[in-house]
Amino acid sequence: MNVKDFVQSESFYHPHADAWLVLGRDAKGRFATGWIARQHPDKIIACRRFLDETSAQAAYMEILEEDSVPDALITAPDWKKQALYDWEDDNLSGVRRDLKNAAEARKLLRQIAEDYDIDCPRLKWGEFTNHSEYDDDENVIYFGARDNTTLLHEMAHAIHYAQFDERLGPHHSPGFVSIAIELYHHYAGADLKILEESAGKAGLLGDLYQEKKTAPKPAAPRAGYAARL
Repeated sequence: MNVKDFVQSESFYHPHADAWLVLGRDAKGRFATGWIARQHPDKIIACRRFLDETSAQAAYMEILEEDSVPDALITAPDWKKQALYDWEDDNLSGVRRDLKNAAEARKLLRQIAEDYDIDCPRLKWGEFTNHSEYDDDENVIYFGARDNTTLLHEMAHAIHYAQFDERLGPHHSPGFVSIAIELYHHYAGADLKILEESAGKAGLLGDLYQEKKTAPKPAAPRAGYAARL
């Protein structure tokens, strides 16, 4: 269904799915719920129609309470991945430093895991690679980059997965970015306001950033999510 054919009465921005859950009526006046992905703002997916407003409202609230996301969003392309990498290169160089050894890296991971109350991921210190990634099946960070900000990026994935189930949407969703920004601020000393503003302007925070602005809202539906920022 096209967004232009849908009259919204309520909407809720889900930062981990990077999409809005919407409630309203379709072109024929039928009550309905659906989702609008930020990367496809002209389409409503997973649309469900109902005979009356009460049923539609109940279904909308049930989706919110169960935090259920349609498969089309779970498997959506990680469309902001490269934009995030570019933003990190542009904004973290001043706080990026090399870690001396695996012991220093593990000490940092243990501190963050304790602060966020999650199981600390194991660290595999790569000797012959600069590649790093988080394996959610094994709760392991494969670490070859050797610098603190890359380790914080991978730890943000571990937190995102443990606290919000990263499989709700793209790996580098606004929900993930908000966690990464917290880590860059608290554990690398990056300026929080600069990170939030630059990430927001780069389109990495979705409506988490729009909620902090006083300017008129964009064409996309308004969020109801309480941001972590």
